[in-house]
Amino acid sequence: MGNEQNKAILRRWLDEGWCKGNVDVADELISTDFTVHGAGGQAIQSGRQGVKDLVLEWRRGFPDGQMRVLDELGEGDLVGVRLLWTGTHLGPFYGVPPSGRRVTCVSLGIDRIQDGRISEGWGELDMLGLMQRINGVPGAASRARPDRGLEEPTQTWATLSSASANKALVRRVLQSIEDGDLDAIREACDVDSYVEHVPGQGTLLLDEALRADSLLRASLPDLTFTLDEGRMVAEGDRVLVRGTFSGTHTGAPLLDAPPSGKELLWGGIDIFRVSAGRLTERWRCSDTLRLMQQAGAAVLKT
Repeated sequence: MGNEQNKAILRRWLDEGWCKGNVDVADELISTDFTVHGAGGQAIQSGRQGVKDLVLEWRRGFPDGQMRVLDELGEGDLVGVRLLWTGTHLGPFYGVPPSGRRVTCVSLGIDRIQDGRISEGWGELDMLGLMQRINGVPGAASRARPDRGLEEPTQTWATLSSASANKALVRRVLQSIEDGDLDAIREACDVDSYVEHVPGQGTLLLDEALRADSLLRASLPDLTFTLDEGRMVAEGDRVLVRGTFSGTHTGAPLLDAPPSGKELLWGGIDIFRVSAGRLTERWRCSDTLRLMQQAGAAVLKT
């Protein structure tokens, strides 16, 4: 099937399943052996019933919930999406009693579509921010600067570079970040226009983003990012990547938690924008709640 057909299948599932609560449409759109790889720490059993239960949990907690597609990229049998969930917390949600608060939650995901059905999914969402807003974890929700780029649809632009060239640029930048090569990073980015959209942090300019990365590395001196090559999705001027962060907490305190000597492991999905051969924008979403829980900085209220 083509990219547009695959996108249409995923959009139908998001509309009928997530927005309208018709989970039985999964029998038509989801493979019997559907598998989820990472979903913001949510435990989801394989198969159609697992994803039905996931949607029912969210709709029980947010009966008026709506899922909006902010961006979508298709390549081969993969569709990458940036989504915005909006709803009012009127029912229990993973053990958190109703708060009555109107909330939003951004997420990034990848779905594999084979033979007209969704067969695999990879996702990350701002579960930490959501849980903070509904009093599910201690601490107030972030007071980061408002960032419309997180919750507004992506404006796409024409590009002269190929998908393979854009992927190569993103790989090079990720390796430069791993190596701490700031000159190479700045060379690959349009320093004057580059921005990052990060849940809990708002809009970051390039130097602010590099500073945030350096603070994380100060806590986890052996921090590494393992790119999932098989799940890179490129279309137009954007490239979506996923991977796994790992590092040992032997450095500075992390999110107010003292160094524990433990190895921490969490996932992330990003979308990069390429313009004239340089990176100009990045949307990030990582499993920060899992990171905080492993570091001992957050405990879910139940």
